[in-house]
This record gives sequence, structure tokens and C-alpha cells, in this order.
Amino acid sequence: MKKYYYLFGSLLLLLLAWSLYTLKYTPVPWVDEVYFASVTQSFTGGGGLKLPIGLDEDVFHYGPVYFLFTSLSVLIGGFNLISIRIVGLIFTFVVGFILFHIYKIKGVNIKIAMCLVFLMLIDQLFVYCSHIGRMETLALFFYLVAVYFYENNKNCFSYKSIVIVSVSILFAFLTTSRTAVIIIPLALAILIRLFKSKQWGKLSLFIFIPVVGFLIWLFISYGSFSAFINYYTSVDNGYSEGNLINRFIGGTFIISKTHYPLVLGVIIVILHSIKYKYFKSISLYFYTIILFYLIVHSTSDTYSVLILPLYYLILGIGFNNIWKEKERMRIWFYSITSIILLCLVVNLGVFSAKWLLIESSKEYRDKTLVDNWISDKIPKGAVILGSDNYYYSCLDNGCKFKSLTQVYKNDKQFYSFMYDDYKPEYVLYSSKEASPDAIKAFSLLNLEFISHYTPEPIINWQDAVINKLGLENNNTFDGDLYRVIY
Repeated sequence: MKKYYYLFGSLLLLLLAWSLYTLKYTPVPWVDEVYFASVTQSFTGGGGLKLPIGLDEDVFHYGPVYFLFTSLSVLIGGFNLISIRIVGLIFTFVVGFILFHIYKIKGVNIKIAMCLVFLMLIDQLFVYCSHIGRMETLALFFYLVAVYFYENNKNCFSYKSIVIVSVSILFAFLTTSRTAVIIIPLALAILIRLFKSKQWGKLSLFIFIPVVGFLIWLFISYGSFSAFINYYTSVDNGYSEGNLINRFIGGTFIISKTHYPLVLGVIIVILHSIKYKYFKSISLYFYTIILFYLIVHSTSDTYSVLILPLYYLILGIGFNNIWKEKERMRIWFYSITSIILLCLVVNLGVFSAKWLLIESSKEYRDKTLVDNWISDKIPKGAVILGSDNYYYSCLDNGCKFKSLTQVYKNDKQFYSFMYDDYKPEYVLYSSKEASPDAIKAFSLLNLEFISHYTPEPIINWQDAVINKLGLENNNTFDGDLYRVIY
């Protein structure tokens, strides 16, 4: 068994090395990452949870937990792209570690557990979310800690376990409120177990810690319950259209094509578990997945990283049950094995293509090149309105920066803010990074073109492969510099 641990450990180290190497290249700074980096900048500087790149509005709907971690990272490594992204990367691997131990509790064969954890860590969605400067992998860490103690305390919770689970659930919610969809089924399962076993003291403690913790946060941040409700229902606290509830709630069954084999594998496991009567052991996670798709609003599959480990958990439990009876269940065994091999081919294929694409386009993703261009074209301390991908570079040049995406709510508000309050000297605009609000804001300004940025392409063998695969690099700092005319 030692050789399998050595192989597993070696693969994880190689994956970690690759992740650290590519962290500065992919993706280029983008709207969500810059949003959270800006809040971290405010939080680290003692300004609380505000958005300096926007209208300095309060940002309470994500809670303080993620920003505590990113602020610690910034205090250690300075305010830069790596310090912001490293938090998500670290907890990507920690999530894999916890999932491995949940497999062990569920009795999954160690070799199967290793294979599926590695398969998840090279999953295109998991790799993407490990690099993007968001908080989902941190939220997953807290959620899976609660799952681990839930699975490890089948007979009777200790007070220590109840405290850990309660705090983990609270911290998951205060990392991102979208986790409510996955923690509510788990919390209900724990409540039912405590109620049935008449563990009244532990039941009270399990309710008390998250409720009181959230109420403390609510009154510290919002000030009152009515202010809390108004924050989520007011259009002003959302984007240019709709409110925060509209943006968070409204189920969309968005599943990436690369996850079709994984979904098919889970369907096979569900059918097998019903037939052979172990569905109860995976039902909580199956219902959580369904609930997530019914409730969480999204325009892409990014948020579904919150349920991705549950897919792999169900697949691992099912495959283990089939593996133990493979001689008697040959059709089931060959079916699920074929699906897992297909998942491996898809995940490795996408991972390899992504690596090739990064290698073939490093000059387009290289922040140091655009740093030099900005320092050459824009005087230090200038007032900038820009696309989000220039955020770090402008700060490194000592400039004042606001995001085109974040400052536009409506025409009247935008004119008032631009000409009376902010008064930008330059606009840095990248059409590839432009949101509808950024495009609207850009079109309202009177601008004089100064310079276009694009690096000199370096042609190599990777370019030939990428061209044959029909892949296109959309991650670039390409853009234009304008002077604002008043």
C-alpha cells in the first residue's frame, strides 16, 4: 500500500507545483477577483467591508470570513495577485484531503479514494476555481469539515464534535451565503439525528452557535434586521438591474459538457444504490445536489463547484459497492468503470489542453509586460477608470483606480459621480473584459485615444498544437488607453 501513497503524494506535489507556476498567468485579473481583492484592500486598511473600486458601498452579503483569510495572506505576502489567489489554491488541496478522509469513513477502498480525489483535483471546474480569487473552495472546506464530523459520529455526537460542526456551518455561511443551499440539508440531518436520540443539550448547542453567531454578524454589519432585509431587496445594493435576491436565487440547471460523464456515473450509482439498498448512505448528498440546481441562480457552472465534491463522493461510494461484488455484478462494474475512465480521459484532456493554451499565450497573460506599458504611458498617481484586468497594474503604478463595471448604476448617477466626484484623467478599456455595465459606462465618456496595448507574440510549437485543436486564447491584457476630455 505504501507505493500507492507515494504515487498519490507525488501526483499531488506535481499538481501543486503546476498550480503555483500557472497561478500568475491564468486567468488575467477579472471582475469577481478584483471585486474581492478591493474589499480585502479596504478590510486590510481598516476600512471595513467596502468596495473602493466602486462607490465605496458596503459589501456584507459575503460575510467576513474569506476577507479575514485574504487579509492575512496580504499581510504576509503583500497586496498582489498571488496573495489574493493563494487562499483559494491552498483550500482546493485541503478540500481534496478532507474528501479522502470522508471516503475512508464511508469504507471506500483506499485506492479508489486516491483515484477519485486526484480525478476531482484535475477536474476543469476545480482547477479553474483554484485560480480565480474567489471564496468557494474556502466555503467548501468548512462545509466538508461539517460533513466529516457528521459521518464520523453516526451513533452519538460529542460536545466537541457539535461545536466544530456548528462553527463550520456558521463559517461556511459567513464565507458566502450561497452555501445555505448545501448546509441546510446537512443541518436538518443533524437536527433529526439529535432529536431522535434525545440529545437535548447538544441539540440546543447546535442551534445556538450558528443562530447567535449570525445574529451578531447581522447587527454588527447591517445594524438591524430591517436593514438586513432592505440590503437584499434594494436595487441600489445590487447591480444596474435587479437586487441581490434576484442575483442569488432562481434555479438554473447549468451543467458543463465536460461533466456529462460524471453526471451519468452518478445516475448509474443512484440506480444501483436503490436496487441494492444503500441509497440511504448517499441520499443526503444526492438531494443536496438537486436542491442546489433548483435554487441557486447562475449564468455559468462556476458556483456548482460547491456540489462537485458531492458528485465525486457519491461516485466513490457507489463504485466501492460495485467493486466489492464485481464478479456478481459484471454489467454494473464494466459500466461504472467505463464511466470513470471516460471522466479520467476528459479531465486529463481538458487539463492538458489548458496547460498548452497557457504555455502558448504566456506573453498575453504576463502582468509584468502590461505593468511596464502602464508605467511608461501613465504618470504615477493618475486617476484611472478602467477594466478590471488592469487593477493590480494601476495600483502598482501608484494610481487611483475605479472599475468601469462597478461605478455604473444608471446614466444620471454615473455622470454625477464621474464629473463631480471622481474626475478620472485616463480610461483603460479592454473590450474582452467588458461587462454590459462597463460598455455602457465607457460609451458615456468623452475620450481621446492615446495608445493600444498588445504584446509581441512568441511563436512556438505549442501554438501549432493549439491551432490544430481549434482553441482560442481569450485571457489577455489587450486594451486601449484614453485620456478623458472635459
